[in-house]
Amino acid sequence: MKLVILWRLTKKMTYEELNKYMKNYVENDITGRAIMLTSAWGSGKSYYVKNILKKHLESDEGGKHDCVIVSLYGITNIADISKAIYVDLRTLIKESKSELATTAGVAAKIIGKTLLNGLTSIANVDIAKLSDDDFQKVYESINLTGKLIVLEDIERTKIDLIELMGYVNNLCECDGVKILLVANEKEISPLGESNETDNSIKSTYRKIKEKTVSDTLQFSADYKQTINSIIDSFNNDDLKEIKDCVNVRRNGIFQTEINNYREFIVACQKTCDIFKFMNENNIESNAEFKKSVFVGIAFYLQKRLTDHSLKFEANSIFDVSLSEYNKYPLLRFCYDYINWQILDIDDIKLAIKEYDRYLLFVDQKEDDVDILVLIQYNLYNESEVKEAINNIYSKLDDIKKISLNKYSKIVSYLILLKYYIGLEIDDYDKIINKIVQNIKKANPSNIKFFSYFLEFSNPNDKRKFDNIKEIILNELKNNVKIEFSKDLEGYRKYIDKTLELGDDLRKTNVNYMIEQMSLDDLKEYLQEFTPKDLDGIKHILWSLDFSLINEKNCNAIKEFQKHIQKIIKDNTDLDKIKKFQLNHTCEIISNKLAKIHMY
Repeated sequence: MKLVILWRLTKKMTYEELNKYMKNYVENDITGRAIMLTSAWGSGKSYYVKNILKKHLESDEGGKHDCVIVSLYGITNIADISKAIYVDLRTLIKESKSELATTAGVAAKIIGKTLLNGLTSIANVDIAKLSDDDFQKVYESINLTGKLIVLEDIERTKIDLIELMGYVNNLCECDGVKILLVANEKEISPLGESNETDNSIKSTYRKIKEKTVSDTLQFSADYKQTINSIIDSFNNDDLKEIKDCVNVRRNGIFQTEINNYREFIVACQKTCDIFKFMNENNIESNAEFKKSVFVGIAFYLQKRLTDHSLKFEANSIFDVSLSEYNKYPLLRFCYDYINWQILDIDDIKLAIKEYDRYLLFVDQKEDDVDILVLIQYNLYNESEVKEAINNIYSKLDDIKKISLNKYSKIVSYLILLKYYIGLEIDDYDKIINKIVQNIKKANPSNIKFFSYFLEFSNPNDKRKFDNIKEIILNELKNNVKIEFSKDLEGYRKYIDKTLELGDDLRKTNVNYMIEQMSLDDLKEYLQEFTPKDLDGIKHILWSLDFSLINEKNCNAIKEFQKHIQKIIKDNTDLDKIKKFQLNHTCEIISNKLAKIHMY
């Protein structure tokens, strides 16, 4: 029996269970005490109360009980609570009597109840001019039977806790009022500036609470229902179209260290703003791009709660680290909009174009079963491995089905299976050809994704891998061609663009790279380059495979080195950092040339 009870105590209440519980409390509870609903800030308490509980209680199913919600945030005295409740209740009375045509009723709908206090008169009573005594008389005339009074943010009120709890206790015990206290109980400071010890403070709080509150409910948001409800509340077709992305992970995308629904609401708003801007400017995109906008923003806002130093990666259109889900990174233009309220048509169009290419390098599924079988070949029989290989072969017909990042792994294991294990792979050459053609079709500028290979025990197997890699690099050789003007700024552009290429592309096309650099022209700008520019040149030369260099370009490199040495010798007042960079460049050239025995 005890085990059963313990299980029930630790079980989280669903929204349906909470609704039934609160209905029963309003209709049947005679304890004369309040109920407390508690959880961390941003966990969805207020959203549940305002959008789910209130609607339920005021419906036929919930018993048609009026629900009055008052935030105590910033309220300094008890009288203000009474006034807020009165305004809410008088508004309900007017609505029920179809009196919205009155000046006061119309004002309540237009300007809201917060401003109504000082701007109008309700029931021929000017609230702003009432004394506390007179106001109490008016307040007492309101029938609270069958109603639920919700007092939110009790940890944020400036009212003394003992005074507040006394007020609540009087309403519940003496007047039979049903009250729900909504709070982050961990943040309640029971006795304010008291000099008492922490234990004494906690003890006093427990005694006050024991007299006033019968049950404390630990709130846990129904993730899916809350998310869907928030999305639906925006009534945005584009947002509803991508609603399914809230379940891209097993437990939902927002099951992280932080689960803050306030920030999720902000994310929805920012997303809707962007979609509106795109529609107004006739910018078309597919559902996957829209999901990246939404998911990227949502994750970023969640992360920013605990780390305000988060920065977008420089010179990048996407940043996975700020989103946390590879398929849906944070887009640069979204980051700019959140932080600086800037939206640019060209930035969005560029993001749409590049995102489509980006997806080619991202796993579309967490685990591809066939690739897993290929990698774990030792756990399966021959027929199962061959079936997996055939499936991979078929998937390669669609470049989007297998991430290009998986290609090097596929090649490595095919080589292992064919040449080490001795497995007969009928379509081996066809598979390799498909991989080569798909990479060529994607035309990536950076080939780093193909750096994966097994530690082949047989040197011949490693050589076969390198041969396939060489074929791919040759297919991509046009990627090293960079258009630029032969002036200072043009060369700076060339350096930046070249550094974006993978080392493999630069290494394989060493002669083309040297010729494109036009070393004779480059010499003219060496003294004008910044240390950063020189570092870029140094890195480019370091990455080149000088074993592939022809005699003409080898001589050009030597002349370039001599020119650098002359600059160092002739300029005694040369910036010391620039001098270091130039000396280091000379050392790299010397080491490279020495290795191929060309001195």
